[in-house]
Amino acid sequence: MVKFGIIGGGQLSLMLCHSIIKKRELYQKIEIIYIYSNKNVIPCNILTTNNIIKIELIIGNFNDEKKFLDFCNKCDVVTYEFENIDIELLKKAEINHKIKYNNPNINNLIYPNIKYLEIIQDKLKQKEFLHENGFNIAPFQYIKGYEDIYYFIQRYNYPVIIKSRRGSFKGRGNFYIGNYGDFIKWYTNIGKFDDNIHNYYIENVIDFDNEFSIIGCKGPKKFNAIFDPVKNTHKNNILLKTEFNESSVPRFESLKMRNIERKILELFDTLGMVCIEFFHKGENIYINEIALRVHNSYHISLNCCNISQFETHIRSILNINIPIPKLIEGEMYNVISNMQSYEKVMEILKKKNVLKKNIFYQDYYKEPQDIRKIGHVNILQNNKNIKNNNFSENVSLNKTYCDCDKCNYCLALNF
Repeated sequence: MVKFGIIGGGQLSLMLCHSIIKKRELYQKIEIIYIYSNKNVIPCNILTTNNIIKIELIIGNFNDEKKFLDFCNKCDVVTYEFENIDIELLKKAEINHKIKYNNPNINNLIYPNIKYLEIIQDKLKQKEFLHENGFNIAPFQYIKGYEDIYYFIQRYNYPVIIKSRRGSFKGRGNFYIGNYGDFIKWYTNIGKFDDNIHNYYIENVIDFDNEFSIIGCKGPKKFNAIFDPVKNTHKNNILLKTEFNESSVPRFESLKMRNIERKILELFDTLGMVCIEFFHKGENIYINEIALRVHNSYHISLNCCNISQFETHIRSILNINIPIPKLIEGEMYNVISNMQSYEKVMEILKKKNVLKKNIFYQDYYKEPQDIRKIGHVNILQNNKNIKNNNFSENVSLNKTYCDCDKCNYCLALNF
């Protein structure tokens, strides 16, 4: 049996663990789940009361080398719920793993492979990698000095975005420059005080028609499990809504994105989920960025697909057969404090006349504060498709059944 590790104890880790607890085929292969977090109050705290599988939380700073490496040493395989992790520390963990088993050719400890995580962590390197491999992306350029910004704007005109190469998430570290006045404002408030201008790069803004994403992974026997593309709606770089139906993603664009995902999976020769975010403009599809993890836009798969992204991620890493993912028509709404409340989402669904039995709420067990995702709501648009595709019963969170033959999921967690 496998000792399974997860870096991070947030909602993605919570739902990864949910997917294991609910599936006998998964939890029977796992002896224990270790979760490493730098916070005491986390969504995953609720998991420690379950009676299906042993889960141990390890609290420590991510720069605490000894504690972090001790955590990794406990595990046979490790995955992560976020990408901003010290890559050198992860490399040490991989070396220790090979020394532990005295085998330089042993399978990797960490998935997705940190070789590709290192590319993803640096947004400029990611763009260069995509450009070198022939993918369609927005015009971009490194910044070595302010003259690089000037000449880029001369060539492509406004608007542009000056982006932080590292640590940027949900738009943090990004600066929209719509005109000369915006540039002066950026320079006055930020640029002239930053001696490390090379830590940024500049990118042309695409006036897109739609935002899409797609996710997939490698499975056993050279099988690629690729989900249907979905359409996303953002506000201030925060995902509000994901939808999947015949009209939201045109078939031709869907085929294009599937082909791109397939090529990326060939290049990123790793296990675990790889998500691509796209801009769609006219007949063109541009890659915006790549995530090496389960992704917010595919929370819709928890209730609107025959297999969730979380279960698929675990199956890929553990080399367990994966069914062909097939989404059915549905939507996902993020519940976000001070932006999109649960009550506001319910008002939207009431206007859509969505049946109560087709609404599924997932709580993240997080206190509302600032702009923060504290849950999500999935809805099914067409119940008939469930029967047509032999989907399992979809019910609300507090009635979701595991397949342990003796108890439902609520009892498994001792709710």
